[in-house]
Amino acid sequence: MRQENMDLIFIVTTNNLISTELFDSTIINYFSLESGIKLMQYSVTPRYDYIHTDVLGKESIEKNEIWKILGEYNGLLWVVLWTGVLIAFDVETGEEKYILRSP
Repeated sequence: MRQENMDLIFIVTTNNLISTELFDSTIINYFSLESGIKLMQYSVTPRYDYIHTDVLGKESIEKNEIWKILGEYNGLLWVVLWTGVLIAFDVETGEEKYILRSP
């Protein structure tokens, strides 16, 4: 089991701030810098939770955390999860447009 993530991941685009929650890196927030309004909030759990098996064979359900925010391009926000899942969100609607689970 990995240690709980307490890092804040964020990037600033031309007009927006994109960040994870400080003590919960399963949630991503998308803010307008001009208005200060939260445009979108999305949680990757429980949809992307996974089963972890330890060395003794005991299984547990783990939260899949946001590992990296790649950025915004052509109206899509690209995010990488800890397990390598790549997700593209529509910045207008918050809808998942692309989900890439393997290379």
